[in-house]
Amino acid sequence: MTKMNSDFYKELQSITSIKEISKSSSYKDMPSDWYIVVTDVKNSTIAIENGKYKEVNMVGALSIISILNIDKTLDLPFVFGGDGAFILIPKLILEQTKQILLATQKISKESYSLDLRVGIVPISKIYEDKKSLLITKLKLNEDSFQAIIKGGGLEYADDLLKNSQEFLVKDKLLDSTVVDLEGLECRWEAI
Repeated sequence: MTKMNSDFYKELQSITSIKEISKSSSYKDMPSDWYIVVTDVKNSTIAIENGKYKEVNMVGALSIISILNIDKTLDLPFVFGGDGAFILIPKLILEQTKQILLATQKISKESYSLDLRVGIVPISKIYEDKKSLLITKLKLNEDSFQAIIKGGGLEYADDLLKNSQEFLVKDKLLDSTVVDLEGLECRWEAI
């Protein structure tokens, strides 16, 4: 596996054509000493059926932006899932991420009445269990890139979070934890 490098994703060579997504040579293994942050709104299907689709999506987006804003010099790959997200982080921001996740969980409950499950799975665990986590990034324009992740590692991390207590963030929330929401927006429009 690749050695730890906080700028791994920033330095990852991008692909410029959607055609390159199918080429295995376009992908690199994620560093084994990075982590997968997994967030998931519990009972999101029921919440959506009860008309809370905007709130569910807002909490999913909140969990991404709050981590991206920990250190704006880092470039972190993420996948938005509507009712949650995956964010790949280096060890450098692990402890801060735990606190931000707990604060985000509190905001989710207090502001939206939604329970947000938050967990962190070491990528080394993904590899130990013979799963793969390959990444590339697609250049969308001069300033925008989209992470493309394959190999089953994210799905496995999601299963671990939902079916085990081991990877849930259980630290105590520090009173001084402040969530930076700069850049958070909701573009939902009624149809």
